[in-house]
Amino acid sequence: MVLIKWKAREFKYTEKSINWYWVFSSIILLISFSTFYFFNDLIFAILIIILGFLLLLLASKNPKIKKYEIDDKNFYIEDEAIIIPLKNIESYNIDNENLKILLNTKNKFEPLISVPFEKNQNIKKIENFLSGKITKNEKLKISIPELILNKIVGF
Repeated sequence: MVLIKWKAREFKYTEKSINWYWVFSSIILLISFSTFYFFNDLIFAILIIILGFLLLLLASKNPKIKKYEIDDKNFYIEDEAIIIPLKNIESYNIDNENLKILLNTKNKFEPLISVPFEKNQNIKKIENFLSGKITKNEKLKISIPELILNKIVGF
């Protein structure tokens, strides 16, 4: 039986101007050219251009709205078919500044899972439920790469 359900965008979308794309492309080309010129490494320079192009594609993408659910035993991220047993969550933190629930899991490959929520949602209901199921509420921080993507790059 599902106790709590909500929907949220997978990330906060930031509108980017044409200037943002020009500056980002110029930086990628400059890094790529510098790599080739100083290190004489054509393969890595081409790889930087390909990765930069992929980042440009991701930056122009609008976020999907995903469904999240919590029941007595599991935490569900429906669109990705991810099921996180509550017994595998060691601790959690509600980050109201970045609108994310941070789950510290026992998973060695992805120990910190970031789950978004919207500003208008009743986060107290989720927090009360998690505090009853997970005893440890510790101060967790968003990973540096995710923070860079959110704040600086804008996705």
